[in-house]
Amino acid sequence: MDEEEFDIALQKYLEIQNQEKHLAQQKALLRQKIESYLKGVQRDQIMVSMSDFDVRISRKEKVVVKYDEDVLRERLQDDYPKVLALDIQKIKKRRRELENILQEKIEEFASPDREKIRNLIEDGDLDSRQFHGAFTKEIKSTIYVTRKKKYEKKLGM
Repeated sequence: MDEEEFDIALQKYLEIQNQEKHLAQQKALLRQKIESYLKGVQRDQIMVSMSDFDVRISRKEKVVVKYDEDVLRERLQDDYPKVLALDIQKIKKRRRELENILQEKIEEFASPDREKIRNLIEDGDLDSRQFHGAFTKEIKSTIYVTRKKKYEKKLGM
């Protein structure tokens, strides 16, 4: 692929990206209209016959409760831990700290980490030969294309 073909491919990619954004916005608006219709006819599910296929449309409501953790902690005191369940977002946020806390049982919750292995080998704490034949390596490729607005210099700045 030469530079001209690259430019054409990139331009087409950016056009499609714009179309996807526009379609996602349109889809969200249409979804709101469909939901409004279902609410209006007081149904959670309907079947609609199109020209060559049928469509089932379902609407489900989910109750989302957000607790004021500080208030509950103060009110429940020693009983507060009884109402807790694992929170994946909190776990992700405090992953490093959690690794230290779980060190005794780490094998039950963790997998080998490439960066840690590399650092331990570089520091001389582990021998790279210990890892020969104990892993497979796969290269996965992802391309990210982002836009940046062009800023024009204004007079007087």
